[in-house]
Amino acid sequence: MIFVDAGVFYARFAERDRHHEAADRFFAGLLTSPVPLVTTTAVLYETHALMLRISRVEPREDLRPAAKRFLEELRAGLARVVHVTPDDHRRGLDLVERHADKSYSVCDAISFVVMERLRIKRAASFDRHFRQYGKFNVVL
Repeated sequence: MIFVDAGVFYARFAERDRHHEAADRFFAGLLTSPVPLVTTTAVLYETHALMLRISRVEPREDLRPAAKRFLEELRAGLARVVHVTPDDHRRGLDLVERHADKSYSVCDAISFVVMERLRIKRAASFDRHFRQYGKFNVVL
């Protein structure tokens, strides 16, 4: 299994993103060598909100259609979406507090907690925090 972070989903659907080509290669590679993808409800919310926020702030880039396609592809099975449990939420907040010297977002911390709970060792992420946390093999 590979955990997919918001930036990878965003880059796949946002053609102007600097990581768009790398995200395309990642997802295209899954066609020849399928691996189950996993993400969380928190990542889903973060990705969708980012696309809508960019659309409001940057009038040249309307990502509302991309946001819709993102949700459609998740519904069609692009990745398994794991619900964040109350314990995941609590542990994620605790992790942010324990690592106050880092700039992990709550979404990042919850991702780490869920990956550990599900024993997922690989992450697709452009976010330096996944490497900084040091417990996962970051494949992008």
